[in-house]
Amino acid sequence: MKSVGIDVSSTSFHACVYSASGKQDVHRFALRGDWLSEFVRWCEARGVDAETDWIVVENTGVYSAQICYPLHEAGFQIALLSPTQIRDGFRLRKTDAVDAARLAEYGYRFADCLKRWHPRSERVEQIHQRLIERMHYRDMLQELSNVLRSLRQHPVHSEASLSRLQQMIAQLAQQVKQVEEEIRALVAEDEHLQEGCAIVRSVPGCGEVVSWHILDVTDGFRRAVSGRQLSSHLGKAPHERSSGKSVCKGSHSRGYGPTELRRVLHMVALAAVRLRGELQGYYRRKVQEGKRGLVVLNAVKNKVLHRVCACLRDWRYYEREYVRGVAV
Repeated sequence: MKSVGIDVSSTSFHACVYSASGKQDVHRFALRGDWLSEFVRWCEARGVDAETDWIVVENTGVYSAQICYPLHEAGFQIALLSPTQIRDGFRLRKTDAVDAARLAEYGYRFADCLKRWHPRSERVEQIHQRLIERMHYRDMLQELSNVLRSLRQHPVHSEASLSRLQQMIAQLAQQVKQVEEEIRALVAEDEHLQEGCAIVRSVPGCGEVVSWHILDVTDGFRRAVSGRQLSSHLGKAPHERSSGKSVCKGSHSRGYGPTELRRVLHMVALAAVRLRGELQGYYRRKVQEGKRGLVVLNAVKNKVLHRVCACLRDWRYYEREYVRGVAV
């Protein structure tokens, strides 16, 4: 068995073959011309089997995508790993060749833990790209709105500047509406996506925007995700850090994750505690007991995520009084 580690940059990538005897060879490929045929010949010369041996790639967004799709179509078995899975601590050197060798070694040692990467469906990818577009429009809209409000408060201001800012804000707001209409149209054309979004929206506090993001993160509701897994992915799940007598930091969430979904989930939690119901009662009770508001709100986010994932698991709408049947 062999493993090939690939470290990708914008214009090239380094590949390294690793086997039982250790690192064999490192080669740099330029991402131009027929680089795929050159890579296939290089792998064949080193005895790499496309069907059984792993191609391990670090997830770097667009950079890794530009090689994963062609390699997948060529029949290679690809594992796309997040940077947190490949720690830099066990080696002090940091170069592209060293990174490729580390990925190859990881793939060889943990071959039984790797999961094969598959590209998203074209429709889900279209929705994903529009969600990214919407996020940036919203960020620019917020930034320009803040600038406009600041300039208006100044005793001396330029009416021409205010007018241009207002025009740009109106244009961005129109772009956000257009993108949202395109997402709605894409969802409406697929019965499975439409039903999944409706199930998410049935959970109190959840609207169509969070349903789009859940659609995105679950690959069109086709990848089963538990509430704990999704909460951990978003950096909302508390993880204990303790060891012996010296390390005792308690349980804390890591505090970072997909920015836009974390922001949307925060608004969902705020909406949930404002609605009359169980979550509002839970929030008020915990605050009265002396818990910090944001800590309780984080717990509400976890409860919402668990309910969403449970409804998607059973593919049924949320029912407040629902009790899952117990096998006799």
